[in-house]
Amino acid sequence: MIELEAAGQTVYLNDDLLRSRQPVGMSLSGGADSALLFYLACKYVPEAKYFPWCGIDVARPPHIWFAREIFQMMKERFPHVDIPDKLYEFDIDVKDPKERARAMAHPMWKHHVAESKEGGATKRLICAHNEMLMRHKYKYWNIFLNGMTAAPPQEICETWPIFVESRRYKVNLDGETFLNNVNYRPFRNVDKKWVAGMYEKEGLMEWLYPYTASCTGYQKETKSFTEPCKNCFWCREKYWAFGQYDLCFDR
Repeated sequence: MIELEAAGQTVYLNDDLLRSRQPVGMSLSGGADSALLFYLACKYVPEAKYFPWCGIDVARPPHIWFAREIFQMMKERFPHVDIPDKLYEFDIDVKDPKERARAMAHPMWKHHVAESKEGGATKRLICAHNEMLMRHKYKYWNIFLNGMTAAPPQEICETWPIFVESRRYKVNLDGETFLNNVNYRPFRNVDKKWVAGMYEKEGLMEWLYPYTASCTGYQKETKSFTEPCKNCFWCREKYWAFGQYDLCFDR
């Protein structure tokens, strides 16, 4: 185990797991959490083979733009790590009856669709999750890394508007880090203050942070994706942890 401490919180990265279960999938969203996890995996377990992927949400395209940049940065930073030449990207046709049926059968459907501003985007994201599992079935990878963190404390979340994500504090700590023997979430029991602390500790604030996009606002709220909305859960969480919003829109 590799012990990673920051902001009074500790993550234990299971390097033996990554070595023994490769190729290792890497869910790369373009956000700060998954970018950090990809960096740490390459740095501390460079002998593993990685397969990064990103699902394309056409309603909110910035994430794929920055996922591509982060992917290329890791390729250049870690030239001896076994990473494919291109980021694996996929999009789902939500008009396809079979894909739509798969999305509606997913456990997340009822949880999210009622509060979604665009049902099509919700279906697309859930279909993307299903596509990810299909990649596992066809042995693109054996396990995959997921940068999910715990939500901020309850007293913080309750001061924010009601988002689905804001209620994650109810299942915050002692969450399972290795889910269904395939989904490895080493950050599950730390919050974004730990992520911010690791960016400082690893010297990533100038090199990596400016390329990460956490905002999930749509076109109207972000002025056609030229600035963070500063209102969604992810914008508020990032500001709470880092003291600043996404910088990627300013580049």
